[in-house]
Amino acid sequence: MKKIRCLLIHRKMSNRNLIVVCASVANGIYNNTAQFGTPAVPQATYNAAVINFAESVARYENAPKIEKTAMLAARKEMISVLDRLTVYVDDIANGDASLINLSGFEPTKENVNKSNPLAASESFDVRRTANFGEVEVEIHKMNGYDAIWYFVICSTSSNLPPNLIVNGMLNCNAFDPTDLVCLTKGRTKNFTNLQTGKWYYFYLIGANAVSVSPLSSPKGLQL
Repeated sequence: MKKIRCLLIHRKMSNRNLIVVCASVANGIYNNTAQFGTPAVPQATYNAAVINFAESVARYENAPKIEKTAMLAARKEMISVLDRLTVYVDDIANGDASLINLSGFEPTKENVNKSNPLAASESFDVRRTANFGEVEVEIHKMNGYDAIWYFVICSTSSNLPPNLIVNGMLNCNAFDPTDLVCLTKGRTKNFTNLQTGKWYYFYLIGANAVSVSPLSSPKGLQL
């Protein structure tokens, strides 16, 4: 489990939302001296950065073409000040979400959910394309899991052996020399230069951080 830390969402906030966070952090850190006795940024320095940023935003909103450069410089400085304070708060809090909330920052999630082992999926479609000898396989997203990589086998066999995948290892000896495995990114796979009049069978495999799924049932198509 990862230690809870300050969430760095202030780096991507809109200017107006960033000003709100600045006020929240000012109240949280500088008004709670029992918990945050020696801030990494003195209060006077912090207040000056907030005022400079807020005023630059106001000028930018009135004259964006003229004031953009000054606003971006003030925003960069404000984010740098907040970043220094997140390091300080992380050190004080040592994973305590309550202290991070008290500081005015938002804590990261307490529990990091790991990926679950994948089950076999039959959720994919196989169709010919307008190109001669080409088949497109469209894979439907497997919900309920973290990031998944999808692979498709194009085989001349309608009954690849069940031990084709054991402990995440693909037994290539079970393949015919003409069989293909598509490893491209994305959920649409294209197989080209296939022979017309011949039957092909397509199998889906999924993989995530903790597992490789069992082989799907085949979906056949004659070109």
